[in-house]
Formats: sequence, C-alpha cells, structure tokens
Amino acid sequence: MEWSRIKTIVLMILVITNVSLLAFLARQELQGQQAETEARENAVRFLQEKGVDVEDGDIPQEMSLLPQTVAWDREQEREAAAILLKGEVQEQAWSDEIYRYYNEQGNLQFHRDGTFQGEFVEGVFSAEGGDLAAYGQELLTALGFEGEVLSVQAGGEETAVTYRQLWQGVPVFNHQAVLVFRSGDLAAMSGRRLTGEPQLNEGQIPISIPTALFQFYHGVVAM
Repeated sequence: MEWSRIKTIVLMILVITNVSLLAFLARQELQGQQAETEARENAVRFLQEKGVDVEDGDIPQEMSLLPQTVAWDREQEREAAAILLKGEVQEQAWSDEIYRYYNEQGNLQFHRDGTFQGEFVEGVFSAEGGDLAAYGQELLTALGFEGEVLSVQAGGEETAVTYRQLWQGVPVFNHQAVLVFRSGDLAAMSGRRLTGEPQLNEGQIPISIPTALFQFYHGVVAM
C-alpha cells in the first residue's frame, strides 16, 4: 500500500475520532445543562409548595457571587464604638467571645459571631428633621454597616427601624439591625453585622443556584 494512502487513512481516522469526541462533549454539556435546569425548577417548585413566592425571572442563571470569608476585627470594632459614642471608650471583656465598650454617651457590645447590641443616653442621639430612618443609616455607617431600610414600625413614643445589611450592593442574608427611637432619640440598637472586611476565598467552590435556594429556605425557617 502506498504511503500516501496510509497517510490519508490515518488522517480520516483522526478526523472521525475528533468528531466523536466533540459529539460526546456536546452531549455531556447538554445533559449537564438539562440537569441544572431541572434542579433549578425543582428548587423553585419546592419553595412555592412551602409558601415562598419565587419568580423564576428573579433568580440569576449563574452564581456570580464568589465565596468570601470574614475574620473578626476587634480593632475595627473598638474604633467604630469610639466613633459612634463620640469619644474615647472603656473596654470590658465578658469573655473571649464578647467585648463591651462604653463611655458617658452609652455602651456597645460585640460578639464574635457578628451580633451586637447597644444602649444610649437620652438626648445624645437626636434625629434632626425627624427622619429617623435616614438618621439611623448614618449611625450604622459608623459601625461599617451599609444597609437599606426594611421597615419602620411606630407605636406610642417608640419607633423601631429595621435595616438589612448590604455588601457591595448585595443583601447579606440574616444580617440585620434594629434601631429603637424614643421621642426622636436613639435609645437602643441590636442586630448582626459583618465582623470585618470580606476576603475572597479561592479554596472554596461557589455553591449552585439550586443549593442556594434550598439553603435560603432553611435559613428562613431558622429565623
């Protein structure tokens, strides 16, 4: 057999092999997309059956949020307490997990898990102009809490304003703060916040959209 014919046969075999591989990969990709679509639909159907109203158009097609971790930044907490309480603060350690900062303006207590609470002297924090929600956002900014207003509930002399924390414009699940005003003065606050600056965790793989939906449901139930 001539070498040219052998060469042609070898090339044809390689072409057929490549086409087969491409067809196999395309079939695998299609099956993967179908599986993702089915999982997504099942997750949405599950939430709807549990009474959670979810529109498919509101759910992103891909997970664009990358995994990030936060390390407890106690120095940032002390600085935030001094800014919010308008001066030097004294520190009191309840344990390795809880620290309290205080002065004549009031006190703030921070926990390792991000929860916090505070009480303030009457008349120290007064909302000028009467816009309690806007004034509360200014106060939370001192704590490194960028948020949006979820609700304003008034009853008698007290008004409770609830905020949801945002990170780069994205809501942080179950990180909220409630500020209580009495006759226009901030009386107390409590909630949960990020304890430091989130950093990209390259060693962790992002979860899928269906997994995020199921975790969302379990988080709602836990709350």
